[in-house]
Amino acid sequence: MSVLNTRSERRIRSVSLYGIVVIAMLGIVACSAVQPIVQRDDASITKDVRARLAADASSRPLAVGVDTKAGVVHLTGFVPTDEDRSSVQRIAGATEGVRSVDNDVIFGRTPPAAETLGK
Repeated sequence: MSVLNTRSERRIRSVSLYGIVVIAMLGIVACSAVQPIVQRDDASITKDVRARLAADASSRPLAVGVDTKAGVVHLTGFVPTDEDRSSVQRIAGATEGVRSVDNDVIFGRTPPAAETLGK
């Protein structure tokens, strides 16, 4: 009976070890798929967000100010529609190095004539 128990115990240990190896391999594969956070300085991020907004045909005429602190982009200004507001947030958020976007853009109003944003 002890031989039978020993074989059963070996089988259980073998299956357990196999399970642990499979779980470890899955963990390694999952971790390798994670995108690293790109560290960029705030001035570069601000410059890139402004360039992307200027290059986008739907946001080009919009009065949107951009400021960045610690990778957090702060958007201010005025746009005609809520879709425009969402678009500028999407464009800013897709910029490399941006950690998050604070969108304080107001839609449905035109900017005051004397106010210039983004400087």
